[in-house]
Amino acid sequence: MFVNYMRIGKEIKRARLKCGWSQAMLAEKVGLSTQYLSQIETGKKKASLQSVYSIARVLGASIDNLTGNEVYRSEEDSSALEQLLQDCSIFEHAVLLDLLKATKKILRTNEDLI
Repeated sequence: MFVNYMRIGKEIKRARLKCGWSQAMLAEKVGLSTQYLSQIETGKKKASLQSVYSIARVLGASIDNLTGNEVYRSEEDSSALEQLLQDCSIFEHAVLLDLLKATKKILRTNEDLI
């Protein structure tokens, strides 16, 4: 299984900044050195599962969110998709579905670039 440590680091940084914390503040709360946290955020070091768990707990985030595995579901988005497809012909519906499937496959195949 491929683990995208760069993405994990970016998500940790994003969640940390959302809390308004410096690296030093988060590192202290988690019990890590500021240098090690910095290296995790930049993808230079591979965070252990324990470190990711501790960081997620302190930030109030899920491990799935920090690893990029969170499935995003929004009622607003579902409603927008339904409205988009509402007046489509069977052919248009099939084409749009094929486009979504292909786009999803491309995104997942190249997630290391995201």
